Amino acid sequence: MATGDSSVREPPATPNLGQLVRSGVRLMVWGRSDMGQLGVQALGGSDFLVGSISTPTQLEALKDKDVVGLAGGAFHVAFVTADGELFTAGCNDNGQLGRRTSGGSSSARPTHVTALESYNVVAAGCGATHTMVLTNQVRTGCSKERWRIAAQRSRLVKTRLEFASHACEEGWGRRLWLAITPCGHMFLNPPQGGVLGWGGNEFGQTGCGSEGPDQHHPRPIKGLGDQRVVRLAVGANHALLLTGSGSVFAVGQGSFGALGQGEGLLENRSTLVPVLPLMPLGVVQVAAGENHSAALTADGRLYTWGRGKYGQLGHGDWGNRPRPVLVASLRGVRAKQVSCGGDHTLVLAEAGTGGAGADADSSTCRGLVYSFGRGTWGATGLGSTDNICRPSRVQGLESENVVQVSAGSRHSLALSASHKVFAFGNNDFGQLGLDSDVVPNGRGPATFHSGSGDGLFLASPRRLTSLPAVPVLAVLASGDASMVLLQEARPGEIVLAGPHPGRRAGRHLMPYDVPDLRHLAAAAATASEDARMMRDVVTAVEDVMSSPGYLLALFADGKSSCSTSGSHTGKTALAPSQRSLGAAVTHGSTASISTLEAATTAADSDKAGAEGVGVSGGSIISMPVGMDVSAIQACFEALLRLYNREVVAALGNSLMRLLDAIFLLASTGAVPGSRPPSGSGPGGLGGITGGSGGNGARSVLGATTAASAAGASLRSFGVAAAAGAGDGAGAGDSVASGRLSLLRALFVVFQCPLLSGSGMGLGLSSSLASRLISVTLRLPGDALQLLCTWLVSLPRELLGGRVVRPLQHYLNKLAEGPMAPDGRAEVLAAARMMAGLHAANEKAGGKLPFSEFYNQQLSTHVNLRSEYLLWLEVAGGRSTPPPGSSTAAISQPLVSLCQTPFLLTPEAKSRILQGEAHIQKEAEMNASAREALLQGLHPIYAVFLDISVRRASILADTAQQLASRPPHHLKRPLRVSFVSQGVAEEGVDQGGVSREFFQLLVAEIFQPQYGMFTYSDESRTFWFNTSACLEDGAAGEFRLVGVVLGLAIYNGVILDVHFPQTVYKKLLGEPVGLPDLEEAFPTLGRSLRAVLAMDPDQVEDALCRNFEVQYDYFGEQRTVPLIPGGTSIPVTGANRAQYVQRLVEWTLNESVETQFRAFAYGFHQVCGGPALSLFRHEELELLICGLPHLDFGALEANARYEGGYHRQHPTIVMLWQLINEMDLDQKRRFLSFTTGCDRAPVAGLGALVLVIQRAGPDTDRLPTAHTCFNALVLPEYSSRSKMKAKLQTAIENAQGFGLK
Repeated sequence: MATGDSSVREPPATPNLGQLVRSGVRLMVWGRSDMGQLGVQALGGSDFLVGSISTPTQLEALKDKDVVGLAGGAFHVAFVTADGELFTAGCNDNGQLGRRTSGGSSSARPTHVTALESYNVVAAGCGATHTMVLTNQVRTGCSKERWRIAAQRSRLVKTRLEFASHACEEGWGRRLWLAITPCGHMFLNPPQGGVLGWGGNEFGQTGCGSEGPDQHHPRPIKGLGDQRVVRLAVGANHALLLTGSGSVFAVGQGSFGALGQGEGLLENRSTLVPVLPLMPLGVVQVAAGENHSAALTADGRLYTWGRGKYGQLGHGDWGNRPRPVLVASLRGVRAKQVSCGGDHTLVLAEAGTGGAGADADSSTCRGLVYSFGRGTWGATGLGSTDNICRPSRVQGLESENVVQVSAGSRHSLALSASHKVFAFGNNDFGQLGLDSDVVPNGRGPATFHSGSGDGLFLASPRRLTSLPAVPVLAVLASGDASMVLLQEARPGEIVLAGPHPGRRAGRHLMPYDVPDLRHLAAAAATASEDARMMRDVVTAVEDVMSSPGYLLALFADGKSSCSTSGSHTGKTALAPSQRSLGAAVTHGSTASISTLEAATTAADSDKAGAEGVGVSGGSIISMPVGMDVSAIQACFEALLRLYNREVVAALGNSLMRLLDAIFLLASTGAVPGSRPPSGSGPGGLGGITGGSGGNGARSVLGATTAASAAGASLRSFGVAAAAGAGDGAGAGDSVASGRLSLLRALFVVFQCPLLSGSGMGLGLSSSLASRLISVTLRLPGDALQLLCTWLVSLPRELLGGRVVRPLQHYLNKLAEGPMAPDGRAEVLAAARMMAGLHAANEKAGGKLPFSEFYNQQLSTHVNLRSEYLLWLEVAGGRSTPPPGSSTAAISQPLVSLCQTPFLLTPEAKSRILQGEAHIQKEAEMNASAREALLQGLHPIYAVFLDISVRRASILADTAQQLASRPPHHLKRPLRVSFVSQGVAEEGVDQGGVSREFFQLLVAEIFQPQYGMFTYSDESRTFWFNTSACLEDGAAGEFRLVGVVLGLAIYNGVILDVHFPQTVYKKLLGEPVGLPDLEEAFPTLGRSLRAVLAMDPDQVEDALCRNFEVQYDYFGEQRTVPLIPGGTSIPVTGANRAQYVQRLVEWTLNESVETQFRAFAYGFHQVCGGPALSLFRHEELELLICGLPHLDFGALEANARYEGGYHRQHPTIVMLWQLINEMDLDQKRRFLSFTTGCDRAPVAGLGALVLVIQRAGPDTDRLPTAHTCFNALVLPEYSSRSKMKAKLQTAIENAQGFGLK
């Protein structure tokens, strides 16, 4: 930069750092200090060591530093300042101080670790011989003081920077922003959450990639990739890292299963490995003891694993756990902090949340302390030295509202909301900080001699009275030492006790506060020009939306029993960028787990019950418990209303990573307590390699390829893997809860507006839909059924707009393109997903109309013939299971779209049916031709079903000729001829003659004089005559009617029949009930409804009926008992439901059983192929009867003109004007005149092409029609009135062929 550049201003003078330090902050320490681990120097300020300090003493060496973070191991400590500096003291035998020490291997003076000068340290953790720090910035070339001022005035020059130097080799090769300060220095700001480690490396605990030599200089941990770490827990020789997306990684000593990798995987790890079972649970805090570990979820559940010899895992036994297992004894208790000591564990929980010992009557929110593990020195605070293997409440703290706990090697500390500090456990080195007059001789009910000199320990909490009377910000029990952070309050200032989200002091000792996207998006909307605010939104979206557990916490509808400031379970009045959500998710309850188990085990018996699913009478009422659907919609809308492409891209990429995580978890069997499927890889997939996703998005684990290697089986997702025998109590609950978390996450993703194309042109909908379907379909059948049931439980507008129509849109895109093998597989996958939704929709009573599932593009573009043949060949002509049956078939891949007939329009199904008929006709014609040749006949005389009838006796002639034909002849193409006055009419049957034949025949069949059917004026439909079959030969007549209907469908002819839909349901084998009776017999149906609604006490007197029914048999009243002895059993309020059921069954089934059986037999003789099973009863009626609605506008739009006519020709204009002026009856006559049928085909008049031919100039001849070809031959009439008269005459005298 040129020195003469006037635009460059000199930076202001460096301010005094003392002015920037918060006033009144004090650090008090006490306990063991023989290795200098308290940072307290001997008198005179020398670096000599002090053996121990029994009373709280201020750490003078850091009195000018704003200490915000504390960490300690057995023999060394680390302090983090608000400026991002790290100070260490204590033993340095293994280089754990990160600096050189003079005069020996220990240092009692806290000294700045200059190797971290370029990093902004935010938290630290100390093990037995190693140290780790969490950072969020990289600084180069500019001192902290100068940067502090310059950064406020700099113009940030943002650019992508990929390290190719040492920084990349050390794991910093991530997306970085380069900022240039006015003084010419650079500031590298990577995503927050880098971790460095150093010190003893015997077990690979520094994460450097190898075991063995100590690491004396801080180095970034291997295998972190682009993960952003937000919490750090360091045990004796292992460590746990929690990322912003809820993933947990482990490194170091694997003995006893402390790394949570599963049985047989107890080896040490020198690079990070994911603890996969925790991924779907929404972990907000991790804790590490000497050889055991713990994780706390956003909904307050606790998982532990590792060594359990002293009961420190809390599972009710003394065994180890190689993977995370839910602490079942704390079910119903909402934990809000966990701390692991050497061999004991402390849990801080909310009062009033139920569970063991919960104070359900508490009117105020109080923090209660539970402990378990080694009690040798009283560190559990339970008043005895017994080891405890189940969580027990610390009685000595019941009267206090505890806000923080901390567990050391052999002692514990607790901080109350009233700024009281309590200590209990071992006091060999004065770590309890007790005054000499508290227990002068070590006597008392909870005081015991330790047997080691003058040392003693307390088995019950005692308050420290030696601390200054100032507010306490945080406490820490480290090794055999103790520390507290104090702050003197300014006048009028109220300082809350304990770590608090609004301040940095001790923040990393408490759970991570998950960002609340709704508040962040609302804040960003009001400050759209604030780039930092928008980056906060992007980061929060990337974290929350890629974590199943955080996602569920964000959209929880439950409220915690009490909200504690500073806890991950409550919300505080913070700046918008600091607001965190209340993770009140109730899905860890006992009911949720047990009911899911019930749903899975009952899947085969079709009585699915699940968490949030009530089973009553076989029907399912569903909604995932704890999910706030309105919050889901509000959050998505708030994010998209920002109209920011980075936010939208982050949302899409995060959901993709979420789906990758779900796939990885399920395919490896890594739900808590479960086991991987056979042949799959281990739960821990080794080192995790980072990599940037699209648009700079982070990957969930950086190892999605490992998911494929692990196998696609999701059977571990099922209850069959009942969570590991030997995992102990809580394992089964862990499995159920992990599975439910994954299902709930999918439930949220299905509601994302990006699926419907709201992606600002980023093209996210198709890729997101493809991945979502792929992951979802790897669920077993029962899990898929449960998810679909949840989705169908959404409000109708959300189910249609957010779930079904986006999937239809995705199918449309697939159908429009060329159907390559990969494309076909995607179509079948999407169709299978729709099959699950359709089945759930039907089971819910048709929340969406069945027409909502039709896909016009698919029905138009797919090769229906190929689909039909493949269906017959591979699937045997079977569709997906009907509603209410087992979903086993849905869990298997589809082979043909004919297995999902609900996607195909009635027109497409009609084409399939006609295609099937064509195949059958060809087969029958070939067989008949061969038979004719063998008999010496010409095949032309044997390949058709020829029927010749007289118009005056059409029914008798048809019955006689059909009865004389063997059944297989009915499969031949139909060819009809009419005979008038002994002479055959001129019409040649190319379809038109057959249509007129069926029209006349059907009209004759339903004439009252035959007595086969009765007509209801109320419903305007025909029903089978109850008395008809008592006469000889009546069954054959009903068979004839069935054959006629079958022949009509088989030959593509529409009939004018008026049956209630009950008939079509019975033809398809569907059950019928009271709603069907109401449609066929409205008055009777309403009466039965009234009976069911009557006061039970009034039924018998008001009804005065027995269990019998009477009907008319040619004027004679006959009585039929509905049940044995029914003529003497009265209908009462207790048995009225049975009466209604039996009357419905008799009316619709039993009374016409013989008639309908013959009718159905004749129908299926002709039309009983597999294609018929594709139809719903509504569609079958449409197929037989056509559309009653006539859209002549569509007919006009698709008409074709020949012989000189065109759309604008004056004659054509006059013709359509006349047609539009006709009434409905005249229009039907015109349609019958031109096409041979007065009804529209299945696809409507728009699918029928009317051909209008010119028949010469003006003439007195009538217009004619070729019904076989839908052609109207129309002369060019000279006037409108003449055309009207001629046309009217023609359509009113249109019966017969060859008329002049």
